[in-house]
Amino acid sequence: MSKPVEQPFAYDPASGKHPDWPTPEATKEPAQTAPEAPAAEPAPKRWQIIVAWSIITAAGVVTLALLWLSLSYLGVRIVADAEYGEGLPDAAIFAPRKGAEYRFVPDDIAEKGTHRLTVWANGGERIVWMRVMDTTAPQAEGVERTISSLVTLRPDDLIENLKDADLVKVSFLETPPFGTVGDHAVTILLEDVSGNQSSVESLLHVRVLARDAIELEAGEEAPTAADYLIDEYPDAAMSEVTEQMLHMPGTYELTLTADTQVHTVTLHVVDTTKPVVKTEMQYLVPGTPITPEQFLTEVIDETATTSVFLTAPDPDDHDFQQVTIRVTDAGGNYTDVSESLLLTHAKPVVMEARSTPVTADELLPEGASEAENVRLTQTFAPNRIGRFAMTLVVDGEPEIALLEVVDTTPPAITAPDLS
Repeated sequence: MSKPVEQPFAYDPASGKHPDWPTPEATKEPAQTAPEAPAAEPAPKRWQIIVAWSIITAAGVVTLALLWLSLSYLGVRIVADAEYGEGLPDAAIFAPRKGAEYRFVPDDIAEKGTHRLTVWANGGERIVWMRVMDTTAPQAEGVERTISSLVTLRPDDLIENLKDADLVKVSFLETPPFGTVGDHAVTILLEDVSGNQSSVESLLHVRVLARDAIELEAGEEAPTAADYLIDEYPDAAMSEVTEQMLHMPGTYELTLTADTQVHTVTLHVVDTTKPVVKTEMQYLVPGTPITPEQFLTEVIDETATTSVFLTAPDPDDHDFQQVTIRVTDAGGNYTDVSESLLLTHAKPVVMEARSTPVTADELLPEGASEAENVRLTQTFAPNRIGRFAMTLVVDGEPEIALLEVVDTTPPAITAPDLS
């Protein structure tokens, strides 16, 4: 039986190990090594300590300052707003609860911008800031204007009562149709230098005629085309107004041409003035027709007149009696007058004073033939100056005869001749 052959033993004298032997590292687990201890930090330098204390000190000071500010400005507004143009508001705006008063206000406080002020509030003087701003849009009122077709207007001609603290730009939203007859709504834009904007509505009337009707008192001067027109049109012309129209109340249509257009206008002639009437007492023979016109000596009126009795005369009354007459013009205006009437065959006689008695025929109109049927009831010598009523009997009827005695003859003086 054969044996195994032994191999020669190999030994490394340098390492003391056989080359076929396993190494200790290969046969054993790696050994646990302890962690290295951290390196010690170097000690801080002097300047680093100073900087750190400085930062801590500054932070404390700032904290204390903020705390002081919080307490001193407690209830105080540091910044307040004011509207430009409304003046300096009350200082209480900075301390609404506790109140405040101004200690320093800059001269330019009325100008727009941010201004530094000093107020007494919360127990001491406090520095505050005021922002003056323009936040109000311009305000104005629209107007209603009437112009001719020859006229144009600026935007500011169509507003009134413009209010703003600063300069305002006024412009049309759309340019009105000047020259075009009609009624036009116009929008006016308002913008101040701060950019605040608003608008106003106005109404524009473009006309050729200022009026289409004229009322005229009868007898006045006739109107012309210019009296109807709103402006002076070079081509203006109108149909004629006659004298008959001016003295007859009524409504008359006229044709007027202006601005190359033909218009129909109206003339109203009215009579609103009462007639002016003058009368005179009448001495009429009984039985004679009596009319109102016999008493009228003058009637002044621009239109035709008519007259009637309101109180008619009594033909059987031979004493003095009053009649009332109404005079009416074409406009319906009337004037009532009263006058005296005496029905008698006699006439008012003016006689020079004398001593010879008056005869009946002297009291009758010249050429009267009734002298044989007329007599006086008494004898009267006109030797006294004055007015006298005498009774005259005509055909057995008593009537009144008026006599006025005057003395117009100077005295006659006869002087003896003397030497």
